[in-house]
Amino acid sequence: MSTLIPIKRGEGTMVCLAALWFFLTLVSYYILKPVRDALYIHELGAGNLPYVYLAQSGLALLLTLVYDRAFNALPRRPFLLASYLFLAASMPVFWLLLQGVPAWHKGIVVAFHLWISLFSVTAVALFWSLANETFSLDAGKRLYGLVGAAGPLGGLVGSGIAQFCVRAVGTLNLILLSAVLLTACIPVMLWLTRQQQHNAGSVHQVAEGSSCTSGLGHIFRSRYLACIAAVVCLMNIAAMVYDVQVLTVFEDVITNRDEKTRFLSSLYVWVNVLALGVQLLLTGPVHRRFGPVVGLICLPLVVAAAAVTVLLTRALAPLACIFVVSSALAYSINQVSKEVLYIPTTSDVKYKAKAAIDIFVFRLGDALGAVFLLGMTQTLGWPVRQLAYFSLAFAVIWLLIVLQLSREYGRFSRSAKKAGVASCPPEGLRWGGDGRGEEEQRP
Repeated sequence: MSTLIPIKRGEGTMVCLAALWFFLTLVSYYILKPVRDALYIHELGAGNLPYVYLAQSGLALLLTLVYDRAFNALPRRPFLLASYLFLAASMPVFWLLLQGVPAWHKGIVVAFHLWISLFSVTAVALFWSLANETFSLDAGKRLYGLVGAAGPLGGLVGSGIAQFCVRAVGTLNLILLSAVLLTACIPVMLWLTRQQQHNAGSVHQVAEGSSCTSGLGHIFRSRYLACIAAVVCLMNIAAMVYDVQVLTVFEDVITNRDEKTRFLSSLYVWVNVLALGVQLLLTGPVHRRFGPVVGLICLPLVVAAAAVTVLLTRALAPLACIFVVSSALAYSINQVSKEVLYIPTTSDVKYKAKAAIDIFVFRLGDALGAVFLLGMTQTLGWPVRQLAYFSLAFAVIWLLIVLQLSREYGRFSRSAKKAGVASCPPEGLRWGGDGRGEEEQRP
């Protein structure tokens, strides 16, 4: 029992609050996700997805810059509160716009797809930033599998709600339900920040260098953060290529808009069932025994298997099965393993550099994937299916970077332990350094 629920005295309230916040956020998102995908595919077709992925990177860069400014200007709790209120208030606005003038409908659908894609990474990044600031490295290795399990559970509930309610209320009205659930995150978030303040002192602290170093600046200065960013970027390039391959087959098989929503919802249900099992049974033991970087190795291996599957068959069922497995790993052990890497860093890195990676670099991977897809399919005339050969190459490069990240994480962790501190700036692992990870002395 202690292996499944490794909670020590005094950690129960924090774990429950963090899990509830993550659960509600993912319920809200997974109600919106099939709505977003079904609307876009129904109105514009899967073949136009690369264009919207390309646009996301520009908006993500703008959002990252706004995020940096807001983080520097506001104390922690008002920053989190304002961010979630803004995200929740945007949903009724899109609901009204999507009911409006038919001539504008396609443009609004594109805007909705763009916004929900940015909303998802922003809401999750905010949650993990506070979680990484709340839990120690030891607690993260023990408890992140349990806390992270609330995400797949929320995805499972959200997908189920979307699947079974769409016929009763219609696709668009699911947007309002999502807004209500996202608003419910706010009191839980405020309670968690108060609990953190009670346990660990003031939550309102402006991190060192927060006024002068941007999130992207942290990444450029640190080999450690650059490796994390490279893994995230490659993951999205490979995943987007496979998503378009699967959705192209899906578009041909299912033609009705509500049926598309139902099928995608059922697919996400299975994604989250598997992800929940991985989080509860696999993530914690892997982290405690081998460390978080081992959890990052699984996904590139599955992506390689997905590429082989695409080359062997055009049937929807096996492609959907591989989609479920790869997505489940991405949302479970892969995500939580990545989050543990931030725990020994400073608050500035946990909020700003992490946001730059999770929002901008994440969507930059989509944009690079879109450029690749458009260049190969429309300029050079390659069939979408044949791009699986490149996916295999991406998976190999991705795996090599994970192995390099494993070395960087070992050096960084040893450096933090040697310094006798819970967190230190990863800029000590600079490009061209001696590779031993000693931290620079700062006044």
